Amino acid sequence: MTLEACPTCTTEISTNTKSCPKCGESVNRWYTSTPWTVFWVVAVMPVGVYALFKRGNKKTAWLFVALMILSVIAKSSKAEKVEELRAPLFNEYGAIHQKHMTPQIKQIVDYVDEEKLIRYNLTTMQGLTEKQANGVMQYVVSEMSACWKNNFLGTANDTDIEKVIDAYTTKKIQFLNKKVPALNEARSNCLGNTDKYISERIDYLIANS
Repeated sequence: MTLEACPTCTTEISTNTKSCPKCGESVNRWYTSTPWTVFWVVAVMPVGVYALFKRGNKKTAWLFVALMILSVIAKSSKAEKVEELRAPLFNEYGAIHQKHMTPQIKQIVDYVDEEKLIRYNLTTMQGLTEKQANGVMQYVVSEMSACWKNNFLGTANDTDIEKVIDAYTTKKIQFLNKKVPALNEARSNCLGNTDKYISERIDYLIANS
């Protein structure tokens, strides 16, 4: 039998009693209601398990704890299996991305560099050498390309990934952005990170100077 203190006189009473035998205080507990306990076990199992423990139904509570643990293990195992099955597809896309998407990012970064005079400002305003400024821009290209790839693979389904691979493999990339909107959306989500990547690289150079 599980005991707890009466909220009025602090006498130890059973969690199943409805009133304190010493002071007569009425004790209303949500977990003493069987319908509510069943509801919480079905709706939010951890809450339901807590109710079972409070009611003194420890065997039943531990059974549900075991079921929750097994459920977590099963989901984790399933997720790992899915990732293992998708790995070859991801690797194939990764090669396509490095060959075709990274050069696209470099063109965009070079255009932005010319428009905003980024390298010039890095050398004149930040005091970087030309080699360091070039390294900063290479870092921007690398990080933005990785952002694009991870963003796309994180949101696209297998069919979309296969469409991109097939389009570049067969050199039929016309209207690809319309056929696979997720590809363009993923790129757009990363294009605004130029200043962030520049700042990260400058902080790195300062920390290692």
